[in-house]
Amino acid sequence: MRRDPRAPAALISQTVKPDLRVENHLSLFLLWPLTDRAGVWIEENVSEDRLWFGTALVVEPRYVTTLIEGMTLDGLILTGGSRQ
Repeated sequence: MRRDPRAPAALISQTVKPDLRVENHLSLFLLWPLTDRAGVWIEENVSEDRLWFGTALVVEPRYVTTLIEGMTLDGLILTGGSRQ
């Protein structure tokens, strides 16, 4: 879904649903798939030796930028934050 740049911010936040939540825990990142689309992307694009923490993909900081770039290039919508 493409956003209309003229749409009010409140409207955008109500209509755009993220596919994935990214959490920065300093020594690692957790990527939480929020949609089936995100889960399928991970299955198709991340190596089979991936590590899970519950339902979150565990990613080392040195790999997270490349992974996020690939996700966004493929149209996934990410939301993020940090928890320390």
